Amino acid sequence: MAVCAAALCVSAANRYVRPDGNDSNTGDKWSNAKKTITGGLSGRAAGDTVFVAAGTYTERVSLKDGVSILGGYNAATGERDIDQYKTILDGTGLTKY
Repeated sequence: MAVCAAALCVSAANRYVRPDGNDSNTGDKWSNAKKTITGGLSGRAAGDTVFVAAGTYTERVSLKDGVSILGGYNAATGERDIDQYKTILDGTGLTKY
């Protein structure tokens, strides 16, 4: 018999970000991606991952404990190649909270 405590049954959520996205989107897939990394991080919790497509993002990003941010993606194919698909954060830096 499997016993599941509510806090342990929550699955991690992925969010997607691309330069031509829109922060009013849900960010649940590449075709419905957020525009900013900050938008992708909004509401995320430990265990979640934010996938960021190639492009330059000019914003200040605050990191969250346990939330992964992975760049280097081609949003059209989902392929990750950090050498070919450069993801650049050109803002005032990163902070952690």
